[in-house]
Amino acid sequence: MAFNKELPEWKAAGIEPPLTKRNEGWKPGEKPPADWLNWTQNRTYEALKELQEKAVPVDSPTFTGPLTAPRLISTVATGTAPLTVDSETQVDHLNADMVNGFRLNQGVKTTDSPTFSGLKTDKLILPVRSSDPVSPEIGETWFRSDL
Repeated sequence: MAFNKELPEWKAAGIEPPLTKRNEGWKPGEKPPADWLNWTQNRTYEALKELQEKAVPVDSPTFTGPLTAPRLISTVATGTAPLTVDSETQVDHLNADMVNGFRLNQGVKTTDSPTFSGLKTDKLILPVRSSDPVSPEIGETWFRSDL
């Protein structure tokens, strides 16, 4: 997001008013010294300039260092990856609900023929359920490698 308004540039640094004046503010009919007003205008300009220079665009933020946040919430539409990682390094303690479209806490349910390459086990037990939604039969399918 680009800023649309031009900065109200104010280069005269002025003199900082005393803390008592900054706490009380201006009184009716009071005419503050020009240097105090210059200080306020300059500080406002410098703060706005810093915001414009350091603000991260909302529509396409880019971070060059670590990002720490309590939660990451994606509102991207279905069909668009909510997260892209350019690394093959495994992330320890990553809590993922699905892998390649399959939930890890249930049997594989697909019309495709999933393949499991490099699987080494004495026996493999897969929970199965019939396709009848009214009274599904629950059971197990055993695969043995020692036959």
